[in-house]
Amino acid sequence: MAISVPVPIATPTSAAASAGDTTLTLTTALSKPQGFALLRTGSASITDDDGNTETLLVTAVDNAKLTLGKPLGASYALAKHPTVKGGIA
Repeated sequence: MAISVPVPIATPTSAAASAGDTTLTLTTALSKPQGFALLRTGSASITDDDGNTETLLVTAVDNAKLTLGKPLGASYALAKHPTVKGGIA
């Protein structure tokens, strides 16, 4: 019987993200377990200092680059510290 261990993600983006973007670049690459876990669930969230947030549909992970299955609905300024988060199990 396999035991599922949470693989949390809380990583800032390395650049501003604009409404309509379909990729995000993180400040650090995800580990292989984080990337696999994120792809298994297919979702995470992006949140900024103002409390703006939305759910992300993640379809691919390539080190620090996330490909989204639907475009961002809002823009996130780098000065507001947008962070991609997920409590992946």
